[in-house]
Amino acid sequence: MNNRLLSVDVFRGFTIALMIIVNSPGSWSNTFSPLLHADWNGITLTDFVYPFFIFIVGVSIVLSKKNKGTTSSKKGIILRSIKIFFLGIFLGAFTETMYYFMSTGGIPSLSDIRIPGVLQRIAIVYLTCAIMYDYTNWIQQLIIMLSILILYYACMQFIPVPGIGPGVLEPGKNLAAYIDSILIPGSMWEGTWDPEGILSTFPAIASGIGGMLAGYVLTTKKTIERKVIFYTLLDLFAYWIALFGSG
Repeated sequence: MNNRLLSVDVFRGFTIALMIIVNSPGSWSNTFSPLLHADWNGITLTDFVYPFFIFIVGVSIVLSKKNKGTTSSKKGIILRSIKIFFLGIFLGAFTETMYYFMSTGGIPSLSDIRIPGVLQRIAIVYLTCAIMYDYTNWIQQLIIMLSILILYYACMQFIPVPGIGPGVLEPGKNLAAYIDSILIPGSMWEGTWDPEGILSTFPAIASGIGGMLAGYVLTTKKTIERKVIFYTLLDLFAYWIALFGSG
């Protein structure tokens, strides 16, 4: 049975097109502000690209497993995740090596290679969500997703950073940056913090679970009208949570 959904394909195509526009604006000195990432505590259209990909990963897990009719091989899931993870490291290391060679004529040391990255986080989210799908139902997944977001918020707000204190969310001074500075080998994207760091991967997993929950709704036999109502209410709830979290 073919469970491909046109809406998911369109959304994926839109996200890829947006990514291409964002990454290749033609001139970085004359780029419209919506096509640039927010400096820190804002948000632009560009900032939605990566979360959209993570969300699509979650949706695709549900569609893929329903299409196969059985649970996927754990070995296949793990191997696919490992391949994606190390592909990300290779591409990052290759780019860094070429840039370093063109700039200095030398080769960077291992400490200059960045371990976290876009593909690496996608691999972790895929591995976590794909295995979770086989062992939990949608209610349990919803509880896990909400728990991750609540715990992440609590950690960032109330766990003190040595020498700084709790509740500081500035770049390089928050709990996520502190953990990355201790646990991540090699260099980080922004020197003192990394957008694909360790602690911030947990809300990314929550986004993947959100995609799985959307996948369940998309594959039900409910009418389009009821699905639209459900997503509208869910969006309003998420908006309220975002306002609460932003203070």
